Amino acid sequence: MYKIYKTVNRKTNICGYWLDNNGILYKDNIIIEKSYNPNNIIKNLFKKNEIAVFVVKEKKHLFGKVERKAIIIYKNGKKHYLNNRTEKIVNKKELKKQIVTHCKKFGGVTVYENGKKTVKLEIWS
Repeated sequence: MYKIYKTVNRKTNICGYWLDNNGILYKDNIIIEKSYNPNNIIKNLFKKNEIAVFVVKEKKHLFGKVERKAIIIYKNGKKHYLNNRTEKIVNKKELKKQIVTHCKKFGGVTVYENGKKTVKLEIWS
């Protein structure tokens, strides 16, 4: 199963933050589309002028363990593989600081709204 992180022009409960090569911080509202064959979805996103697409591959093992790997696929064909995933629950009061810290260290972070006072961060490296 693949999860394709798609940017949308409306507010969602998932946001991706990332730094470009010039140190500028960007925010994308995200929806996740699940697919067993993501190639057509990715091609269509590039046709809609996406610069890069973030994809997570999930493989469920016999006794419930889930193996996850991520890849950033760029429109120019380059790929960046990410194998280490960290999840962290943080207080919303600390969110801005956490976003800046993780973006500087890892290049990006995904924020999931999961409560009134806390959010879940997903960091890939």
